[in-house]
Amino acid sequence: MQDIKYTLEDLRANPGLRLPPLKLVIERGMVERFCRAVGDDMNNWQTEAPPSLALTLGFGQMLEAISADDITVLHGSSELESLKPLEIGQEVVVETSLLSLRERPGKMGLSSFLNFEMQVSNNKGELLARVCQLAIVYSA
Repeated sequence: MQDIKYTLEDLRANPGLRLPPLKLVIERGMVERFCRAVGDDMNNWQTEAPPSLALTLGFGQMLEAISADDITVLHGSSELESLKPLEIGQEVVVETSLLSLRERPGKMGLSSFLNFEMQVSNNKGELLARVCQLAIVYSA
């Protein structure tokens, strides 16, 4: 993972910001850990990963990228559009972009609502999944 960090000021100044593409392999161990975390039976997933695994791909990169400031991040929501199976052993590319940022004052200071989209593609460029994540950021 690249060590790129953006402040809220950077995000405000760069609407539509795109993070560097993240290349991953859907590894069996990754699928096993995910299944344990969500209480799913790994025996159900011998050749494919659960579609909801796509929700986690690129999420760490996004959180790391917005952590340059002294902030608190709350996960607001997730939406998943699964188009094709994620196969175990498959190489994927996750492309993350900032769709929107809106802000409002609150009891804990300024609240920023960041909508990100992650597109997960295979090495042929075929779109496998689209994920939208809302991160709510409280700055000190």
